[in-house]
Amino acid sequence: MKSNSYLSFFKGSFWILLVFIFALGNKGKAQSASTYVFSASSGTFSYLSGGTSVSILSDDATSSAIPIGFTFNYCGTGYSQLKACSNGWLTFNTGVTSSAWSNSLTNMNTIKPALMPWFDDMEGYFGTASYATTGAVGSRVLTFEYKNWDIDWSYDYNISIQVKL
Repeated sequence: MKSNSYLSFFKGSFWILLVFIFALGNKGKAQSASTYVFSASSGTFSYLSGGTSVSILSDDATSSAIPIGFTFNYCGTGYSQLKACSNGWLTFNTGVTSSAWSNSLTNMNTIKPALMPWFDDMEGYFGTASYATTGAVGSRVLTFEYKNWDIDWSYDYNISIQVKL
């Protein structure tokens, strides 16, 4: 077991992890932040209910293609599918087959374009991964959830993350 003092920060607490997105396009070039709109909101965190399970509940696992349910524009390109990895990233590159762990962007060029809400070595042996698309046409939202995911290979510390597109 690794001994990292930052893990004690999470112990016994329920945290909502805001998605930290590396806006990297297909060629690895950062998009201008001014092209994205951000608005803050508040609410109560609720676990995803009735979602479709994703088979990534092991170490270094990558899912098969997941349908988004609508066309999602990311870095100027429209995507209708994505893949999820047990190490806390989602990719729009559905050709990705590698699931080796690394938290170095220079070593992970094959997963781009990607969303990386945790992007570290973690696994879901005792958690769940699921997704659901909700809402009416024109205002649909895909929610992907890592629920009770073990971080840093410690079964004493876990988090729940939701990514909403």
